[in-house]
Amino acid sequence: MSGYQLPKQIIVLDFKGTDWEGAEVKLRRSISLDTYLFYQALDTTKMDEDAQLLKGALIRFGDELLDSWNLHDDNGDPIPADGDHLIALGDTRFSLTLLLEWRNATEARAKEEGASPGDGSPLAMPSQNGRQSEAQPATTGRSSQSQRRSKPRS
Repeated sequence: MSGYQLPKQIIVLDFKGTDWEGAEVKLRRSISLDTYLFYQALDTTKMDEDAQLLKGALIRFGDELLDSWNLHDDNGDPIPADGDHLIALGDTRFSLTLLLEWRNATEARAKEEGASPGDGSPLAMPSQNGRQSEAQPATTGRSSQSQRRSKPRS
């Protein structure tokens, strides 16, 4: 019997018409149950009151869900896509937008698949308004450039 590898599912954020037009960020949609439960329980309204909660959530988000981005520093060098660099960007609004857009994209996909927040589905999460597109799952051996992308949903 041959083995099966679960497909990698990626969300590609679209920043057209925003202050960050030209940025491309790819976030993982395929996540562990532990990661899902963490973000399901995360109350973004309390992040403004608790700096440590915000910092910890963004570092974990960057380490677990940030797949790649095309961001460069002032010298033109690529910025590594991880939690420490996410919180060091110098644009907190951008960092928070990534987290909220991931939640929005995850909920949109859950609705497409017939799930809704609170129904026990690991795809259902609270959302915030925003724009994103989602790359289709890639098969083993294909690069992210060969993934088909759907148009943003409103």
